[in-house]
Formats: sequence, structure tokens, C-alpha cells
Amino acid sequence: MNGWLSHATLALLVVLLAGWLLLDEAPLATDKILTTLAASEVTQLTLRHRSSDQEIRLGRQAGLNGAAGEWQLLAPLNFAAESYKVESLLKILSAAVISHFKPTADLGDYGLATPSLQMVFNNTLTLNFGKQTPVDNHRYLQLGDEIFVVRDTVYAMAGMAVGDYLNRHPLPAGALIASIHTGTHTLTFAEGGWQVEPAVAGLNSEQITEWLNSWRHLYAMNVEWDVAAAAALVAATDRVVQFTFQEEGVPALQLHYRQQAGEVQLVNAQSGVIYTIHESSATTLFDITAMVRETPDAGAAGG
Repeated sequence: MNGWLSHATLALLVVLLAGWLLLDEAPLATDKILTTLAASEVTQLTLRHRSSDQEIRLGRQAGLNGAAGEWQLLAPLNFAAESYKVESLLKILSAAVISHFKPTADLGDYGLATPSLQMVFNNTLTLNFGKQTPVDNHRYLQLGDEIFVVRDTVYAMAGMAVGDYLNRHPLPAGALIASIHTGTHTLTFAEGGWQVEPAVAGLNSEQITEWLNSWRHLYAMNVEWDVAAAAALVAATDRVVQFTFQEEGVPALQLHYRQQAGEVQLVNAQSGVIYTIHESSATTLFDITAMVRETPDAGAAGG
């Protein structure tokens, strides 16, 4: 009998726990959201971390050639950002409010005397992040003279280092390539087509387009900002690919590269950014002659 009761009690606990977990993940029955500021209206975002003296500033930039507007890191370096990560942060603006109140206790009780994180939108709206709530691990936020409790959805992402916001595409989004110099060959766009110097026997326009697209869509598996390491890599190799672009406002780009241990490191020396790509992705990137494929013998093809 005791064994049966123990099993019944355990089953009841499991059901209650499952119900609590489902309740915890269910949509909140509230109509109140944190702010009325729409994410689409935000053009500037500043992140300040208590654990770092470094301030991260981002701004929304107009897209090139009809492309959607992209986010740009403005400080501590000027560099293209991963826009989807910034847009994810902006979701906090419309977070469902679990509860809100005007504090009667010391702000330190909520971790807000010295906020661990501060987000500033358009230089006008400031959100201070406090500690987690003791029971359900939600997050205390201060907006104006009120404290709000919301689900803890963006705090970890907002606490990322600068390198985590860097765009992983080495080439500027939307920019049209005017020329590429690989060290052995130069490709130049002129009169509606691509010219290759010196000429490559057997290379056709389809293969050139495929090669250009491999650069346009190149996406690094890792990217970091390390000025000293970037300078050291540049000093250790003389291999470089140079790009110019058709838009007047887009500066020329040099990417130094080094292949080792199954991976390739591309270095933007001007910004101190290092991209890491898998070696298999770089099979033809640096040698356009590798795009030339064997074609069937003309006599055999004709029967």
C-alpha cells in the first residue's frame, strides 16, 4: 500500500511540475507592453555594461541599391553589424509586462542602484536592467520612475561583446563590385561585362558570375575584432585580395589571407577584424583559374 501511495504521489508531482512549466511558458495574459516606441522607429541604440568601460553604439543606415536598411556599429569601431541581432534586442520595447510598480524600497534591492546594463534608444528612452526576480527568474527593469518585471529574454544577448555584433559578410552589403585583384588576376567590370587580365583559357561568363557570387555571399563561421592580432597576421603574409566598388561612397577593401589547419583567416587590416572561414569554402576564392571545368571533347559530343 505504501509503495502504491509513493508512486501515486510521485505521479501527482510530475503532473504538477509539467503544468507549472507549461504555465510558465504560456503567453502572458496582459495587454500592457513595456513601451509604445516601435522597433522600426529606432535609429540609434547605445549599450552600456557595468562590467566594461566600453560603450557600444549602433545606428541604422540606409541600404545600398534598394537593399533594406542595415545596422552599423558606430563605436568602439565603425563596422557593419549583424542586423538580425540588433533587431532581436529591440523586441524588449514591446515586451509584455508581468507587473510594474513605483519602488518604495532601495533600488539596490532590485539590482538597479547600479544597473548591470543600460540600453538607450534614440538618445531619449533609457532602460536600466536590474537583477532577476527571486522566484521565477524574470528581470527587473527601470523605466523613468517605475520598475517593471518582464521575462528575461534579451539580457544575455545585450551583454554580448563587440565582436559578437560584427557582420560576418566580409564584403559590404548591397555594394556592386567594380574590380577584384587576386594577386595573379584582375577582374574589371566595364561596358556591361567582366574583363579578366591575364585571360584565362576556357573561362566563361557563367563561371565568372559563380566565382563573384562566392565572394558576394561569403559568410564567415567566426569573426573577431582584435587589432593587434590582425596586424600580426598581415605582417605574416603577403597574400591579399583587393576590391573596389561602383558606389562613390564605398571605400576600396583589402583582405589579407592565410590558410592553415583546415581553415582560412581573412583580415580586414583597416578595421582590425579577422574572419575565419572553412578551407572547403575557399577552394576557388583566391584562384579564379580553378573555376575552369573540363568540357566534353567536341568530336565526341558531335557523335
